[in-house]
This record gives sequence, C-alpha cells and structure tokens, in this order.
Amino acid sequence: AGMFNNLNSTVVDEETINPIIKNLSITGSVTAAHPAVLARDIAASANVTVQNVYIDMDITASSGTQYAGGFFGRHAGAGRVTFENCVSASTISGSAAGGIGGFIGQTNAYAFTVNMTDCAFIGDLSNATATAGVGGLIGYVRTNVNLTRCVVACKESTQTAYAALGNVNATAGGPYECNITDCYVATNSKNALAAGSSATYHTLTVTNGNSKDITVNSGTDISTQITAINAKIKTIATSTGATLNASNFHRLCTVLLANGWVMTNQTVTYGTGLTVPEIMPATVATMLERTTVETGNLVNAEKWHIKDNGDTLDIRFIGSIKEDAEHLANYDNVGMMIVVKEGDTELVNKQYNAKAVYTSMYTDVDGVEPIIAGEDTYLYTVDMRGFNKDSSYTVTFVAFATYNGVNILDYDGATTITVTSGEIS
Repeated sequence: AGMFNNLNSTVVDEETINPIIKNLSITGSVTAAHPAVLARDIAASANVTVQNVYIDMDITASSGTQYAGGFFGRHAGAGRVTFENCVSASTISGSAAGGIGGFIGQTNAYAFTVNMTDCAFIGDLSNATATAGVGGLIGYVRTNVNLTRCVVACKESTQTAYAALGNVNATAGGPYECNITDCYVATNSKNALAAGSSATYHTLTVTNGNSKDITVNSGTDISTQITAINAKIKTIATSTGATLNASNFHRLCTVLLANGWVMTNQTVTYGTGLTVPEIMPATVATMLERTTVETGNLVNAEKWHIKDNGDTLDIRFIGSIKEDAEHLANYDNVGMMIVVKEGDTELVNKQYNAKAVYTSMYTDVDGVEPIIAGEDTYLYTVDMRGFNKDSSYTVTFVAFATYNGVNILDYDGATTITVTSGEIS
C-alpha cells in the first residue's frame, strides 16, 4: 500500500520515461500489509528518482506483512532508485517476515542499486520487528548500495537485527557493493551497521573525508568485521548523550556543512531521555519553514588595511579559521574571494588561496597592532598589490575554507569597501 502500488519506467515513442518524485511534504497515516508511503514495490527494471521529499507518517504493518518501508516497501529486480535531499520522520511499527526500513524495507537483487545522498531518517522504529532486519535506512540489504552524507537519528528497534544504516545480509548472489561515505548516526544501544552470518557477497567500504577508512572485500564474512566497520562510522550521539551541538557542528559534521546541511531549533529523540539537535539538508528545512540555528562562523574576515608604497597601494586582507590543529589538516584551502572594480569595469574576480596559517600576525604597517589568534583559531593573509593611488576602486571580498573541494563561506557574507586616494571607506 502507498500512493502507488508499483513504480516502473515506461517507453513512450521509443523514449524511456523514468519516474521522478520531488518537492513534497507528506503527513498522515497508513495501515496495511506491505505498507509504504510512495509505493509498495519498485518494478524490476525501474529507474526511480526521489528529490527533496519529507515524510512524517504513522506507518503500521498489519498481519501478514512481508516488508515495510518509509518511502518504498521493496525492490527485487534490476534498475535503480536514487534519493537526494530526502528526510523521513515517520514512525513505523508492526512485524514483518522480511525487512523494515526507514526508507526501504528490503532489497533483494544483485542487479539493483540504491543511491542515497544527503538523506536523513529521524523517526521511530522502536515498535518495529522484522525477521530479516530493521534499519534506519534499509532493513534488509541484498543489493548494491551507495550511502553518501546520510544521517540516522531515530528511536531504535529493540530487536537484535537492527542497525541505523541497515543490515547487510547477502549470503548468496552478487557480487554486491556497499559504499558508506561521510555518514553519521545517533545510536543508543545498537550498531550503525549490522550483518548476517555468512554475509560474504558484498565488498564494503567506509570513507570519511578524503580517506578510505576500511574495506572488506567480497568473500570475507562481513559479520566477522562488524566491530571494526562500526568503529569507522561517525557518531553524533550515543547512550551517554549527544556530542553534537551548535558550537561544534562545523567540526563534527564539516562535510555536511560544506554540502548545504543546517541545524534547526528542533530536537530528535533517539532514546528514552536522549535527544540530539535536528540536522537536515537546507532545501528540506526551507520547504518545511524550519528555523535554523547559528552554528558558529568557521571562517571570518578579521581585518583589512592599506600599505602606502608611494605611487601604489597594497591591500592586506586578514582572515581566520576557527579550528583546532587536529582538524585543520582536513581542509584543502583557506583564503579570500575578491572582486575589484574600477567604476563599472571589473578588474579582478578571483579566489585567492592563503599560503599558510599562523597563530599571530604582524600587519607590516605602522600604527596597526599585531593580531593574536584566539583559542583553536588560525590566521591567514591575502595581499593584493599595485593599486593606483589616483584611482577609485570598489573591492568586495569574503573569507572561505575549502573542504573536499566545496567552499564554506563566511556566514556574515561579503564585505565591500571603497579605496579612494589611498584611503578606505
């Protein structure tokens, strides 16, 4: 049961039409055998895309249920389903002979691929049980799965076969691939990932930032490596409470921040008396009209001043990045994006990377005091030389830090100054 019984691609005038579901917020309830919100089944050869969809449903599996899922019940053929910027806050309850998952109940085909990017399950699975497993994203995984920047923070199922991301249970078929990249979980007493015994048909990798932290090759029983695998998946909360808060969001979840995630003023319950701040893609937060929380400024333009060289001027921009030494190495670059105009003519529009960072900095200008960095803060400079003293310039600049190729900008936005006759205004 769902909005659709079965989703499939189709051919019209020799052109393949693939289902795309996007920009929806769905609330309500459903009780059925094999329940799901969008569709009970994805057809054998379908290529389905779900973008920017939020669901908050009460989903109850009635007697005789084989599988249940927040978005889809199951897939058992070739094809692909892609989730982008999707969030489920649904409550799923009941029992199933197969799998129950916050996004998909179960996947049963080596030729099928599930791609999830920037997705979160923040619902409730505490009253869900399933023979094949219960998972925050996928209950039973016997297919190719790529999880990128996904978050699970939910009330966990009490059964043994529960894991936040899902249960890898491929004991036949394949080979399959399971790639977990920059994913985060809040766990009370359960694991981030689980595996059935003799789950030897997956090649599984966990990657954080620029490093591939662990790889388990096909032919190795994943269940024997599950402790090592779970140690590499990042947590934002445990049974002792949440480690994530507004002041450390940029540090714990840098890759999420760099890819448009925000923290809201709401919390998510992941256990009795245990809550963690709600984080989600900004596109979903905007659609829901969520109030976002200021999570601290990672980079900032601290000062800027002129050095008079006689016929020409230099402008020195001093920026800062608030980060400790351990995490500083994770960033590709820091610097300034600068646009310079003389009248209506654009002279410069460029990203300038700093050459180094410092804990203190002399300004090399008489009367301008040295700058001392604060705790867990580093300073950097960008110098622009050769401004004509007799001309007037408009200079717009913004501090940035680059993480995994994505620029994180100064929350305060760009600053614009005018340089006229050797003076800044």
